[in-house]
Formats: sequence, structure tokens, C-alpha cells
Amino acid sequence: MDLAPQIRRSGSFTQGNSVPLATPSRKENQPMRTREHLIKVHLTEEEATNIKSYAVACGLTQSALMRMLIRGHRPRPLPPTWFWAMLNDLYMIHGTLQHIEQQKLAALILQLQTAVTLPERIQHGSHKDMGG
Repeated sequence: MDLAPQIRRSGSFTQGNSVPLATPSRKENQPMRTREHLIKVHLTEEEATNIKSYAVACGLTQSALMRMLIRGHRPRPLPPTWFWAMLNDLYMIHGTLQHIEQQKLAALILQLQTAVTLPERIQHGSHKDMGG
């Protein structure tokens, strides 16, 4: 049984067989967000290929990749399957430890998972050229 919570790119947390542990919900009276603006960009073949392959490596659509980059976040490629197997093994060890050691190991696991999976914040200054 997979005991390790995993972060999916959608932002929800899962336990084992991808059962959501917590998912963001919108308020009932809040309208659904729509994206009404389409921006066409001329790219070289190499640029288009790079965007497509990076989006696939990160488990994102090209649109989601562009939105993250515009917001100042650089997504990381999805970790290999052995990474999740290793985290699962660490969580199994975690279950055999005393409370204080469990807390220490849990903190280390969270640091490792965060370092490998969460997008990096891009440090370019103020983004005034993009309206930010």
C-alpha cells in the first residue's frame, strides 16, 4: 500500500491510489474562471519544440507552462518513478519510528519532495515589463 502523500500538478494531494486528500474548492456563488484571450506567438521550430518537450517533461499543457512562467514560476520536470518509490519506502520506515524521530523524518521527506517537485520562483526583479 502506498502511504506517501503525493503532490499532483493540479495542486491536490493524493494518498496511494490517487484519492484526493485535500482539493481546493471554489465558493458556490463564485463564477468559474474563464480564459478569454488567445495570444498567438511566432516561434522558430526549435523554440516550439523546446516548449512542447518541456511542457511534457513537467506534466503540463503548453498553456499551463506559459501561465506559470508569466507568473514567475519555473516548473520542474516530473521526477522519475523511482523517486516516488523511494518516498514510499521512507514513509514505511517513518511508521516504525518513535514520535520524535517520525517528526524529524517527516520534515526531511517534505523538504526532499518540495525541492524536487515544486516550481522554482524566478528571480528577475520586478517584472515591470510584464505589468507586475
